[in-house]
Amino acid sequence: MKKILSILAAVLLFMPAAFGAGNGGTVGGSVGVEDFSMKIWQCDERLWSDEAVHPWRLSGDGEELIERNNNYAFEGETYQVDVLVMDKNNIEDAEVDIIFVGSADNISLDCDTTSRGSNGDGCYGTPEEDTCENYNLDQCVEIQGCDPLCDLYVDHDTVRNCEGNAPCHITIQDAVNAASDDDRICVYDGIYNENVDVTSGVTLRSISGAGSTTVYGTGTAVIAIIADGVVIDGFTVTNARTSGIGIYAMDQSDITIRNNIVKELGNGNDDVTGRGIVIVSSSLGVDSVNILNNEIYDITSGLRTTSSSTSAAGIIVGWTSGSEDVTNLVIQCNNIYDIDADTSPWTTPTKGQGAYGILINHGHSGGQTIGAQILNNHITDLEGLWAHAIGLEGDTPSAVVRSNEIDDLVDHKTPSDAVAVQFEDNPSAETVEVSQNNFLNDDVGIQNTVLGLTVTAEDDYWGCADGPGNPGCSGTSGAGDVDFDPWAETAFAIPVCTAEPTPICEGTPDSCEIIADENKCDTETEGCSWFALADCNAMIDEEQITQFDELTMAMYSCAIEVPDSATAYGEYMLTVEAEDSDMTQTPQIDETSVWFLNPLVTVDLSGGTLDFSGVMPGTSSYDSMQVKNLAEGGVILDMFILGDDWYSAGAEQARCMQPDGSLLNKLPLQAFSYYVENGAYDSRGDRQIDDNAYDNAIVRNVDDEGYLNIHRNLNGGFDEDMFAETEILQENPITDPRVPGGEFWAANWLYPGSTGMTLTFRLDLPEPCYGTFTSTDGFYIWGEAI
Repeated sequence: MKKILSILAAVLLFMPAAFGAGNGGTVGGSVGVEDFSMKIWQCDERLWSDEAVHPWRLSGDGEELIERNNNYAFEGETYQVDVLVMDKNNIEDAEVDIIFVGSADNISLDCDTTSRGSNGDGCYGTPEEDTCENYNLDQCVEIQGCDPLCDLYVDHDTVRNCEGNAPCHITIQDAVNAASDDDRICVYDGIYNENVDVTSGVTLRSISGAGSTTVYGTGTAVIAIIADGVVIDGFTVTNARTSGIGIYAMDQSDITIRNNIVKELGNGNDDVTGRGIVIVSSSLGVDSVNILNNEIYDITSGLRTTSSSTSAAGIIVGWTSGSEDVTNLVIQCNNIYDIDADTSPWTTPTKGQGAYGILINHGHSGGQTIGAQILNNHITDLEGLWAHAIGLEGDTPSAVVRSNEIDDLVDHKTPSDAVAVQFEDNPSAETVEVSQNNFLNDDVGIQNTVLGLTVTAEDDYWGCADGPGNPGCSGTSGAGDVDFDPWAETAFAIPVCTAEPTPICEGTPDSCEIIADENKCDTETEGCSWFALADCNAMIDEEQITQFDELTMAMYSCAIEVPDSATAYGEYMLTVEAEDSDMTQTPQIDETSVWFLNPLVTVDLSGGTLDFSGVMPGTSSYDSMQVKNLAEGGVILDMFILGDDWYSAGAEQARCMQPDGSLLNKLPLQAFSYYVENGAYDSRGDRQIDDNAYDNAIVRNVDDEGYLNIHRNLNGGFDEDMFAETEILQENPITDPRVPGGEFWAANWLYPGSTGMTLTFRLDLPEPCYGTFTSTDGFYIWGEAI
């Protein structure tokens, strides 16, 4: 069913009215609704499953694949094509088929509709040349060297001026003020001397990463988040050791802070505050906060003389008097170190303060931090009057503290208050899981001050094999109990986290051709779907597609298995067509192409019988033949020659010298060699040692006459080196970057109807050698269709 556009009222308002002079006058008019035609684009992905290829030609999934140079296919092979369809009326109306239209019955197979949507495999392509048409989503995940594509840009360098990207702002704050929710702001490298108030739900992302993009602020917060739905990604945040906070949010949800370097905040002066990242829930509940992969260091708080002074901390979440809940909090893979607080005694009016890595201090007035995840963090080098690496100092039901590494905590109290994991004012301590952490060089691994409650801390490493309380191990303390048995006897391997930029896949033709590792894109959050579609866009009705619209667009994965020659033989046209559910239109793709199904492939050998009769031992003899390609349908052959030893049947007295000096009743294959010419090429130009051999062991013995050794045909089959090493000629290499290891030799090809190769075989008959030696197949001349 078509969508009817709601334009009736607007049209009638502007429609001229005709009134009669008397009674009975009428008003006439009509409203037209456009029925849009569907658009179809096909990605030219000629990936074929073929039993006759070697495993070193593999797809990313390990499937044996080869990129063919001509449009033909044989029985049992599978052709796959990915299709982008746009129907401005309603994409649910569309059905897509791939069709081979031939002289006989057409071959049709319904496409896979399960891949509909922005995350389907396939190419979000454009039909224009020199674009990213041939790159599907899996390949986009592997793109490196990408430039950003964003809604707004920031560049402090007025000469560079965002490299022509627009709109271009000089300050980050100007861009934020101009942005709307869900906009992406890309910031060029440089030092931005400003404080930033993020007042809308934007993604604020550096282009080059935190190592070269700095926000240098002053005052309470360098970056203040004052909206839901904010992402801060890839900045160095600092105030050059003045009092204040790096990144701060109060009563905001759906926040992601990742890949940043937060450093040099605060100093040792009286009442100076130094805190890295602070998330506050004061009067509203806070939900969905992700603090990921940040590096936080050189954070200092001074001597406390007023109640407003605070301890030094890398990350703090909560509000002491907060009555609302904090939910879906994840603090993962952060590297926190060099956190210092004044170490003076706790006396009035001046007090030393604590050094914290991660502190959750929320809900003393009823609020909870529910299900917090504190995972894979490295916390080290904390020093204060007390030092708590992870403080659960409020109500944290069902929290998980797992796979963190904590070491080198220094306090200035007696008894020691240098604690890896602190439980304080936490009525839900018994529901918290503490496991698989490394407590190294810590006086106290876990301190539970909650009387009557037991903390479960099984399977942690306490710094030695003997467990807590033993020499060299971290211990436990506090009014409450800690269940640490069983413990780990060796340390856990915890990856080191570093602040790195989140790459943005643009996918221009230049960058699409650079294939990198699969971790280049942020597949866990945005993924590459909108990046791929935005940059490898389709031009539809002169409208640039920059977002995937599930109402009007769909991706289809179409495949067909080639039937046998009795069903499909000869020339076919490949097309993809879409059909409306009401059968009103069946548009086809524009890129139809000719295909040859089950073509006849014939190698003609002129003078194909070799005759070496009457050869004298210790001499050489020659015989020649021509090889011609008689294949139909433009099939090019990549030529090979294989052989085996020749034997004397029924003549026990027959003997011939073997390479090892023994006498056996066989003529070894090493006695034969060949010389080949194909147009301007001959075997004298071949490489003598193939450095790209499958096992680096095959030597092409080209002698002074240009003769080559013949590769062995083991048990009538093809051994593992065949595709890498046994082409008859190896000159003029052509490498296909889409096929790992895929190298072809143009000199070795036989085009249909070509004059062909001239092969001359030489027999160097050993001495002694007597008898009559024959081979069932002689030499096997074989052409791989490419």
